[in-house]
Amino acid sequence: MHRRQTSLTKTTASRGVSSGTLVLVVAVDLLVVALITWLFRTEVFTPVVDATAGLVNRTLLGNALPLALVVGLLIVRLGDLRARDIGLVWSRIPLGITVTASIWLLVQGIQAVSAQLLNGTVEPAAKWSEWGITPVLGALIGQLLGNALYEELVYRGFLFAQILLQLRRRWPTSAYRPLVAASLTSQALFAARHIPSALAEGMPAIDMALDLLRLIVLGILLALLYVRTANLFIVIGVHTLMNAPTALFSSVIIDASVLVILLAILLLCLWPGRKKRVNPNGPAEHVTPGPRREAPPRKS
Repeated sequence: MHRRQTSLTKTTASRGVSSGTLVLVVAVDLLVVALITWLFRTEVFTPVVDATAGLVNRTLLGNALPLALVVGLLIVRLGDLRARDIGLVWSRIPLGITVTASIWLLVQGIQAVSAQLLNGTVEPAAKWSEWGITPVLGALIGQLLGNALYEELVYRGFLFAQILLQLRRRWPTSAYRPLVAASLTSQALFAARHIPSALAEGMPAIDMALDLLRLIVLGILLALLYVRTANLFIVIGVHTLMNAPTALFSSVIIDASVLVILLAILLLCLWPGRKKRVNPNGPAEHVTPGPRREAPPRKS
Protein backbone atom coordinates (compact mmCIF):
# COMPACT_ATOMS: atom_id res chain seq x y z
CA MET A 1 0.00 0.00 0.00
CA HIS A 2 1.35 3.43 -0.93
CA ARG A 3 1.68 5.82 1.98
CA ARG A 4 0.31 9.28 1.32
CA GLN A 5 2.79 12.15 1.64
CA THR A 6 2.00 14.51 4.51
CA SER A 7 3.61 17.44 6.27
CA LEU A 8 5.11 14.84 8.62
CA THR A 9 7.77 14.41 5.96
CA LYS A 10 8.98 17.94 6.63
CA THR A 11 8.71 17.57 10.40
CA THR A 12 10.35 14.21 11.03
CA ALA A 13 14.11 14.22 11.38
CA SER A 14 15.94 12.67 8.45
CA ARG A 15 18.55 11.18 10.81
CA GLY A 16 17.49 8.80 13.53
CA VAL A 17 19.10 8.00 16.87
CA SER A 18 19.03 4.82 18.93
CA SER A 19 16.39 4.11 21.56
CA GLY A 20 19.18 4.20 24.13
CA THR A 21 19.96 7.80 23.19
CA LEU A 22 16.28 8.74 23.61
CA VAL A 23 16.21 7.18 27.09
CA LEU A 24 19.50 8.89 28.01
CA VAL A 25 18.23 12.32 26.93
CA VAL A 26 15.01 11.96 28.94
CA ALA A 27 16.86 10.66 32.02
CA VAL A 28 19.48 13.41 31.97
CA ASP A 29 16.78 16.03 31.40
CA LEU A 30 14.91 14.86 34.49
CA LEU A 31 18.11 15.04 36.55
CA VAL A 32 18.94 18.50 35.22
CA VAL A 33 15.44 19.86 35.81
CA ALA A 34 15.60 18.57 39.39
CA LEU A 35 18.93 20.38 39.82
CA ILE A 36 17.59 23.61 38.32
CA THR A 37 14.50 23.41 40.55
CA TRP A 38 16.78 23.19 43.57
CA LEU A 39 18.92 26.09 42.31
CA PHE A 40 15.79 28.22 41.88
CA ARG A 41 15.19 27.85 45.61
CA THR A 42 18.62 29.23 46.40
CA GLU A 43 20.09 32.70 45.80
CA VAL A 44 22.62 31.56 43.20
CA PHE A 45 21.04 33.54 40.35
CA THR A 46 20.12 36.61 42.39
CA PRO A 47 23.31 38.67 41.78
CA VAL A 48 22.90 38.46 37.99
CA VAL A 49 19.16 39.15 38.15
CA ASP A 50 19.72 42.19 40.38
CA ALA A 51 22.61 43.49 38.28
CA THR A 52 20.45 43.45 35.13
CA ALA A 53 17.31 44.79 36.88
CA GLY A 54 15.51 41.58 35.99
CA LEU A 55 16.24 41.70 32.26
CA VAL A 56 18.26 38.50 32.69
CA ASN A 57 16.11 36.35 34.95
CA ARG A 58 16.30 32.93 36.59
CA THR A 59 14.46 31.22 33.73
CA LEU A 60 17.04 32.32 31.20
CA LEU A 61 19.98 31.46 33.47
CA GLY A 62 18.49 28.16 34.61
CA ASN A 63 18.04 26.89 31.06
CA ALA A 64 21.60 27.70 29.96
CA LEU A 65 22.95 24.47 31.47
CA PRO A 66 20.36 22.09 29.95
CA LEU A 67 20.69 23.82 26.57
CA ALA A 68 24.44 23.18 26.61
CA LEU A 69 24.35 19.72 28.19
CA VAL A 70 21.22 18.08 26.80
CA VAL A 71 20.89 19.81 23.43
CA GLY A 72 24.51 20.60 22.65
CA LEU A 73 26.28 17.55 24.10
CA LEU A 74 23.77 14.69 24.10
CA ILE A 75 21.49 15.45 21.15
CA VAL A 76 23.82 17.17 18.69
CA ARG A 77 27.18 15.71 19.68
CA LEU A 78 26.34 12.22 20.92
CA GLY A 79 23.28 11.82 18.69
CA ASP A 80 25.24 13.14 15.68
CA LEU A 81 22.31 15.27 14.56
CA ARG A 82 22.35 18.46 12.55
CA ALA A 83 20.46 21.60 13.55
CA ARG A 84 17.75 20.93 10.99
CA ASP A 85 17.21 17.42 12.46
CA ILE A 86 15.86 19.03 15.64
CA GLY A 87 13.78 21.65 13.85
CA LEU A 88 16.30 24.47 13.49
CA VAL A 89 15.83 25.32 9.82
CA TRP A 90 17.19 28.85 9.75
CA SER A 91 15.31 29.91 6.61
CA ARG A 92 12.04 29.50 8.54
CA ILE A 93 12.93 32.11 11.19
CA PRO A 94 11.25 35.07 9.37
CA LEU A 95 7.92 33.25 9.16
CA GLY A 96 8.23 32.20 12.80
CA ILE A 97 8.79 35.81 13.86
CA THR A 98 5.91 37.02 11.69
CA VAL A 99 3.41 34.51 13.06
CA THR A 100 4.49 35.07 16.67
CA ALA A 101 4.28 38.85 16.31
CA SER A 102 0.86 38.54 14.66
CA ILE A 103 -0.49 36.46 17.55
CA TRP A 104 0.90 38.95 20.06
CA LEU A 105 -0.70 41.88 18.22
CA LEU A 106 -4.03 40.04 18.02
CA VAL A 107 -3.95 39.44 21.77
CA GLN A 108 -3.33 43.14 22.41
CA GLY A 109 -6.08 44.17 20.02
CA ILE A 110 -8.66 41.78 21.44
CA GLN A 111 -7.92 42.80 25.01
CA ALA A 112 -7.97 46.51 24.21
CA VAL A 113 -11.27 46.30 22.30
CA SER A 114 -12.93 44.11 24.94
CA ALA A 115 -11.82 46.46 27.73
CA GLN A 116 -13.16 49.48 25.85
CA LEU A 117 -16.51 47.80 25.18
CA LEU A 118 -17.02 46.57 28.74
CA ASN A 119 -15.37 49.28 30.84
CA GLY A 120 -15.38 52.25 28.51
CA THR A 121 -11.66 52.63 29.07
CA VAL A 122 -8.43 50.80 28.30
CA GLU A 123 -5.98 50.42 31.17
CA PRO A 124 -2.41 49.15 31.02
CA ALA A 125 -1.72 45.68 32.42
CA ALA A 126 -0.82 45.78 36.10
CA LYS A 127 2.45 43.88 35.67
CA TRP A 128 4.12 46.83 33.96
CA SER A 129 3.76 48.97 37.07
CA GLU A 130 4.02 46.19 39.66
CA TRP A 131 7.04 44.40 38.21
CA GLY A 132 8.69 47.16 36.18
CA ILE A 133 9.55 47.23 32.49
CA THR A 134 12.78 45.23 32.57
CA PRO A 135 11.40 42.29 34.62
CA VAL A 136 8.40 42.01 32.27
CA LEU A 137 10.68 42.02 29.24
CA GLY A 138 13.03 39.67 31.09
CA ALA A 139 10.19 37.18 31.52
CA LEU A 140 9.58 37.27 27.76
CA ILE A 141 13.29 36.88 26.94
CA GLY A 142 13.67 34.11 29.52
CA GLN A 143 10.95 32.11 27.81
CA LEU A 144 12.01 32.87 24.24
CA LEU A 145 15.71 32.09 24.69
CA GLY A 146 15.42 29.80 27.70
CA ASN A 147 12.48 27.66 28.75
CA ALA A 148 10.37 27.63 25.56
CA LEU A 149 13.44 27.27 23.35
CA TYR A 150 14.80 24.36 25.39
CA GLU A 151 11.52 22.47 25.79
CA GLU A 152 10.64 22.81 22.11
CA LEU A 153 14.05 21.64 20.97
CA VAL A 154 14.03 18.61 23.27
CA TYR A 155 10.38 17.56 23.41
CA ARG A 156 9.04 18.58 20.01
CA GLY A 157 12.03 19.07 17.73
CA PHE A 158 13.94 16.02 19.03
CA LEU A 159 11.93 13.54 21.11
CA PHE A 160 8.60 13.81 19.31
CA ALA A 161 10.25 13.78 15.88
CA GLN A 162 12.54 10.84 16.73
CA ILE A 163 9.73 8.71 18.18
CA LEU A 164 7.61 9.57 15.15
CA LEU A 165 10.44 8.54 12.84
CA GLN A 166 10.82 5.17 14.58
CA LEU A 167 7.07 4.49 14.59
CA ARG A 168 6.72 5.39 10.93
CA ARG A 169 9.31 2.74 10.17
CA ARG A 170 7.35 0.24 12.27
CA TRP A 171 3.99 1.17 10.71
CA PRO A 172 4.96 2.29 7.20
CA THR A 173 1.44 2.08 5.77
CA SER A 174 -0.25 4.16 8.45
CA ALA A 175 -0.25 7.97 8.34
CA TYR A 176 -1.90 8.76 11.67
CA ARG A 177 -1.20 5.81 13.97
CA PRO A 178 2.48 6.81 14.42
CA LEU A 179 1.43 10.44 14.93
CA VAL A 180 -1.01 9.61 17.72
CA ALA A 181 1.40 7.25 19.50
CA ALA A 182 4.37 9.62 19.18
CA SER A 183 2.31 12.58 20.42
CA LEU A 184 1.02 10.76 23.50
CA THR A 185 4.37 9.21 24.41
CA SER A 186 6.56 12.28 23.96
CA GLN A 187 4.13 14.68 25.60
CA ALA A 188 3.55 12.42 28.60
CA LEU A 189 7.32 12.61 29.12
CA PHE A 190 7.12 16.38 28.63
CA ALA A 191 4.55 16.59 31.41
CA ALA A 192 6.62 14.31 33.65
CA ARG A 193 9.60 16.71 33.55
CA HIS A 194 7.47 19.20 35.51
CA ILE A 195 7.00 16.84 38.45
CA PRO A 196 10.14 17.99 40.35
CA SER A 197 8.96 21.61 40.38
CA ALA A 198 5.44 20.55 41.42
CA LEU A 199 6.89 18.55 44.31
CA ALA A 200 9.13 21.46 45.31
CA GLU A 201 6.08 23.73 45.45
CA GLY A 202 4.23 21.23 47.63
CA MET A 203 1.43 20.82 45.11
CA PRO A 204 -1.34 18.45 46.33
CA ALA A 205 -1.64 15.14 44.48
CA ILE A 206 -4.96 15.94 42.81
CA ASP A 207 -3.71 19.33 41.65
CA MET A 208 -0.53 17.73 40.34
CA ALA A 209 -2.52 15.15 38.38
CA LEU A 210 -4.67 17.86 36.81
CA ASP A 211 -1.62 19.95 36.00
CA LEU A 212 0.09 16.98 34.34
CA LEU A 213 -3.03 16.38 32.25
CA ARG A 214 -3.04 20.06 31.26
CA LEU A 215 0.61 19.84 30.23
CA ILE A 216 -0.01 16.72 28.14
CA VAL A 217 -2.85 18.45 26.29
CA LEU A 218 -0.79 21.60 25.70
CA GLY A 219 2.20 19.49 24.63
CA ILE A 220 0.07 17.65 22.07
CA LEU A 221 -1.25 20.97 20.79
CA LEU A 222 2.31 22.21 20.29
CA ALA A 223 3.38 18.93 18.66
CA LEU A 224 0.45 19.09 16.22
CA LEU A 225 1.23 22.72 15.50
CA TYR A 226 4.78 21.63 14.65
CA VAL A 227 3.45 18.96 12.33
CA ARG A 228 0.98 21.34 10.73
CA THR A 229 3.38 24.23 10.12
CA ALA A 230 6.65 22.28 9.86
CA ASN A 231 8.19 25.34 11.55
CA LEU A 232 9.59 24.92 15.06
CA PHE A 233 10.17 28.67 15.36
CA ILE A 234 6.40 29.22 15.23
CA VAL A 235 5.97 26.67 18.01
CA ILE A 236 8.71 28.30 20.09
CA GLY A 237 6.97 31.65 19.65
CA VAL A 238 3.55 30.29 20.64
CA HIS A 239 5.03 28.50 23.65
CA THR A 240 6.75 31.72 24.70
CA LEU A 241 3.52 33.70 24.54
CA MET A 242 1.62 31.01 26.43
CA ASN A 243 3.99 31.39 29.37
CA ALA A 244 4.78 35.10 29.00
CA PRO A 245 2.06 36.77 26.90
CA THR A 246 3.43 40.23 27.79
CA ALA A 247 -0.03 41.81 27.64
CA LEU A 248 -0.10 45.58 27.28
CA PHE A 249 -3.68 46.00 28.48
CA SER A 250 -5.76 44.53 31.28
CA SER A 251 -8.87 42.55 30.42
CA VAL A 252 -11.70 41.18 32.55
CA ILE A 253 -12.95 38.82 29.84
CA ILE A 254 -10.10 36.42 29.21
CA ASP A 255 -6.56 35.90 30.41
CA ALA A 256 -3.89 36.68 27.81
CA SER A 257 -2.33 33.21 28.10
CA VAL A 258 -5.68 31.54 27.47
CA LEU A 259 -6.21 33.83 24.50
CA VAL A 260 -2.85 32.75 23.06
CA ILE A 261 -3.89 29.10 23.40
CA LEU A 262 -7.18 29.77 21.60
CA LEU A 263 -5.36 31.57 18.80
CA ALA A 264 -2.91 28.66 18.56
CA ILE A 265 -5.84 26.27 18.11
CA LEU A 266 -7.26 28.58 15.45
CA LEU A 267 -3.88 28.68 13.72
CA LEU A 268 -3.72 24.88 13.81
CA CYS A 269 -7.12 24.67 12.11
CA LEU A 270 -6.56 27.38 9.51
CA TRP A 271 -2.95 26.74 8.54
CA PRO A 272 -2.83 25.91 4.81
CA GLY A 273 -2.09 22.27 4.24
CA ARG A 274 -3.97 20.47 1.54
CA LYS A 275 -4.48 21.66 -2.00
CA LYS A 276 -7.35 20.68 -4.22
CA ARG A 277 -6.56 19.00 -7.50
CA VAL A 278 -9.32 18.90 -10.06
CA ASN A 279 -10.06 15.47 -11.43
CA PRO A 280 -12.05 15.74 -14.68
CA ASN A 281 -13.46 12.25 -14.14
CA GLY A 282 -14.66 12.75 -10.58
CA PRO A 283 -14.73 14.99 -7.50
CA ALA A 284 -11.79 17.14 -6.52
CA GLU A 285 -8.99 15.30 -4.76
CA HIS A 286 -7.19 16.63 -1.68
CA VAL A 287 -3.45 16.48 -2.03
CA THR A 288 -1.03 17.33 0.74
CA PRO A 289 2.12 18.85 -0.70
CA GLY A 290 5.20 16.74 -0.16
CA PRO A 291 8.84 17.25 -1.07
CA ARG A 292 9.39 18.71 -4.48
CA ARG A 293 10.59 16.39 -7.18
CA GLU A 294 12.98 17.70 -9.77
CA ALA A 295 11.72 17.46 -13.34
CA PRO A 296 13.78 15.10 -15.53
CA PRO A 297 16.17 16.94 -17.87
CA ARG A 298 14.93 17.41 -21.37
CA LYS A 299 16.72 15.56 -24.11
CA SER A 300 18.40 17.78 -26.58
